[in-house]
Amino acid sequence: MFVVVFLLGYFWLDAVIIFLAIFLANIPNILLSSIAICLSLVHSKISKYAEAVKGLKTAKMVGSTSVLCVDKTGTLTEGHMKVSHVWTNQTLLDADTYKKDSVDTSLRKVAVLSCANQGKERNQMHSPVDAAVMTFFQEEDKVKVQSMMENHEMVYELPFNSFKKYQARIAKVAGGEKGYYLVIKGAPEVILRKCTTILVNGIEQKLEQPTRNSIINTVTLLGSNAEYVIGFSYLKLSESLYDENHLFDEDTIPLEGLRFVGLMSMNNPVRKGAQELVSKCQGAGIRILMLTGDHTEVAKAVAKSTDILPKETVFQDYLVRDKEQENFLHKEKHAVCVIQGQDVSEFSSQQLDNLLRQTRNVLFTRMSPNHKAQVVESCKRVYFGAVAYVGDEVNDIPALEKADTRILVKSSTCLPCNTVENLAISDDLSSICQSIQDSRLLVDNIKKCILYIVSFTLPTIGPFIFYILLDIPLPLGAFAILMLDLLALSSVPGIAMMSEEPEYELMKPQQFSDNKCLASETLISRAYGQLGIIQLVTGMFAYFVVMAENGFWPGKLIGIRNEWENDQAVVDIEDSYGQEWTYQQRKLLEITAQTAYFVALVLIQVASVLVCRTRIKSVFSVRWSHTLTATIVCLLLAIVFTAVVVPFLVPAALGLTSLKVEWWFLSLPFLLLMVASEELRKWGI
Repeated sequence: MFVVVFLLGYFWLDAVIIFLAIFLANIPNILLSSIAICLSLVHSKISKYAEAVKGLKTAKMVGSTSVLCVDKTGTLTEGHMKVSHVWTNQTLLDADTYKKDSVDTSLRKVAVLSCANQGKERNQMHSPVDAAVMTFFQEEDKVKVQSMMENHEMVYELPFNSFKKYQARIAKVAGGEKGYYLVIKGAPEVILRKCTTILVNGIEQKLEQPTRNSIINTVTLLGSNAEYVIGFSYLKLSESLYDENHLFDEDTIPLEGLRFVGLMSMNNPVRKGAQELVSKCQGAGIRILMLTGDHTEVAKAVAKSTDILPKETVFQDYLVRDKEQENFLHKEKHAVCVIQGQDVSEFSSQQLDNLLRQTRNVLFTRMSPNHKAQVVESCKRVYFGAVAYVGDEVNDIPALEKADTRILVKSSTCLPCNTVENLAISDDLSSICQSIQDSRLLVDNIKKCILYIVSFTLPTIGPFIFYILLDIPLPLGAFAILMLDLLALSSVPGIAMMSEEPEYELMKPQQFSDNKCLASETLISRAYGQLGIIQLVTGMFAYFVVMAENGFWPGKLIGIRNEWENDQAVVDIEDSYGQEWTYQQRKLLEITAQTAYFVALVLIQVASVLVCRTRIKSVFSVRWSHTLTATIVCLLLAIVFTAVVVPFLVPAALGLTSLKVEWWFLSLPFLLLMVASEELRKWGI
């Protein structure tokens, strides 16, 4: 544009100014503030059922979710556990039977020492597992539990984490007996690997392979009923090796040769709204992936109970990626590939991507925090759209930080809200569905707003382009454009479109592309190539009609800008019929033509609002369910009508004047053309 203007004979500084003016005018600066207002409105709406929404980006990204990765414990399940079964002395008992009949004291002692809060931490909150175990034994015999806690002092603790999958404590015996007890709880398969003996009816026996197999089978049985299983073991430390003043650390704790004591399983009810979340998200085309650190059988049961996986699922443990297994996973309708954390550690990024891309259903179990983060990163590479992660624990922080959208349940104990953008929700997971629905409506309405605002830029900069390139009198004055901005004609109707209801079912599968921008190529081409062109032609048509009716045909206007604006060298200019026009007469005609352009542009905005408020449905099939848009448009038209019809209410400096009645209808054919062209587009013609 600079080169063209310079070649037309303008001084280089004037050419730079004209170029910058057109360039900046082409940037819809009101668009950013309009989108910010739209995001704020939806942000406020989502906050009504999502107690803390941090970041406007979250309000937009949640609607673009194509994959939802969810933790199990405390997310899909409530996290409030209750002991249901106890395995001790090689016998499986339900909780009530154990309380009535069992005389076992070893499991009670090890479990209480493993789970009780001690010393300064005694008043702190238990974890769900610890709380369930302590409640169980306190209901059985609260006095004995209290006595055990008073007679043992915890001197060292190796906390539980998702990598080791066990917790170890050193308890110092108080009173007459001396020495230390090492008590360990954790994942049964991990505890079993550390044990060489088992305690049966108070007698220590060698832990043979058949007994190990029996324990594993019991864990599998309980896990298939969605029960969380934890194993217990202990070791009486030698007094000759560990005196009263011994300082323990992770390297000096003996973690081999332990005695296995028993198992305890806990019910962990599915959280309210979990099934609804899964059902609606799957119906909306969102893939659900469960990433849990729990036992595989527990994960399978919860996945089935929440409908993440169909009831008739056929599970295939991931062993070797051979041809036979690939065929099984592709051909079996309900085949699910079970991936454990140790498998993820062995995958390259490409292998994990291929697995997610090629396998219909995947279940991730025994996952560490880093494993979860790996899967989230892989999902971002494989799937278009946003990847969301729903979690509630410190272990979920790495995965949350990798996700596009971070969602925390209300009962979250990690609370990373201060460091990342995320969406905190209530305990009812169904609010995630409402968030996705509102966000999708937000994105849909923002696209309408962008289309309307961007299409308005071309008819405002077009007159200046013609003014420079064709050397014609200015079709639209700067004060008229200023008045359009003051009336917010380019922004307020667009913002009002945010109150529009959805045109279609929002919770249905959507097509995602790798372009996450709101303004797609199709939208921009419609804004400039269709709606913007029609609006520009409408204004220029009104301008040329007024000029022609007063004697200046379009051919006469081209190239006379310098003479037209010269109030000294040229006194009169002849029109197409030979009539002479003085400078004052020419300027009055110019203002009249500019007013015609202004009125035509305002009126064509009515059609623009009509066609922009629907992207899919016909404008005639959508009723004005929300009157905000209609009210604002009517108000702006009333102001413009008053400014033109009653000119003494507006200063003359604004460059507006009265028009003939017939000139008010010059935009009518183009209004019909705009509506008709959009209807043809929506019908696919």
